[in-house]
Amino acid sequence: MKRKQGPLKLLVILLSLKFLTCLKPAEEVSTILHSKLAKYNKNLRPNYGEELVTIGISAEIFRVLDISDKNMEFTVSMEFKQTWNDTRLSFEVGDGTVKEIGVGAEFAKNFWVPDTFFANEKLSSIPKHLTDTKMFLTIQSSGEISLSRRLVVTASCEMDLRKFPLDSQVCSLEIQSSGHSVHDMQHSW
Repeated sequence: MKRKQGPLKLLVILLSLKFLTCLKPAEEVSTILHSKLAKYNKNLRPNYGEELVTIGISAEIFRVLDISDKNMEFTVSMEFKQTWNDTRLSFEVGDGTVKEIGVGAEFAKNFWVPDTFFANEKLSSIPKHLTDTKMFLTIQSSGEISLSRRLVVTASCEMDLRKFPLDSQVCSLEIQSSGHSVHDMQHSW
């Protein structure tokens, strides 16, 4: 007894074509990254020797975990995001579908990232459940880079408690670069 295979063959061919078109963006990303990394120096900041690089900063506070008047400190859980432009990583958007490339922590080590730190931090850590994914980096075709990290930060906060319990306190996170002067890099909220 012979089975009809026409519709089944057609389905297999259509699925195969769909699979091949799904591979194209991955191949395109691989080609773009390979060509950019071949001549990229992660030890040099963007615009080195020219204008300063501006680092856009945003922080989404998920929770205030602790406020200690005794230790004059506060602890927050947050997503800390930095954005900047690195034209060395810009790429053409051709016929392909790739307009943005996302890489995880391991691959992000191949790129220059700002040496931003919290000047008033006492302790900073990455939540235990995120140890393998400390950061996520995206590259837009224009060369705009976004770096997101999930952090738990404990920072100092000078509190004036003389009017307690009718007092109000303002605690801040002070952001600086550890190795670049204000002539090389500036942070912008």
